[in-house]
Amino acid sequence: MSAKGTMRSSKREYRRATPARAGAADPKAISFVGHQRQFEDFVTALSAGRAPMVDGREGRKAVELILAIYRSARTGKTVRLPL
Repeated sequence: MSAKGTMRSSKREYRRATPARAGAADPKAISFVGHQRQFEDFVTALSAGRAPMVDGREGRKAVELILAIYRSARTGKTVRLPL
């Protein structure tokens, strides 16, 4: 995170933080770095009196997408967004 509270990451940083075999095969191998940076930005945003880079509306979209994936897997049908 830079001094101004913005997040910067390179492809190299992401590759270092994300093991080649990460994912469903080994959920413990999934990197937490992205979530950590979001938390850091949120705290910085509170201190600086600015909006966080990822706000509640954007977070809700991610949750809705995951719920749609689960619903589709459970029913075997296409799920349209928004739910």
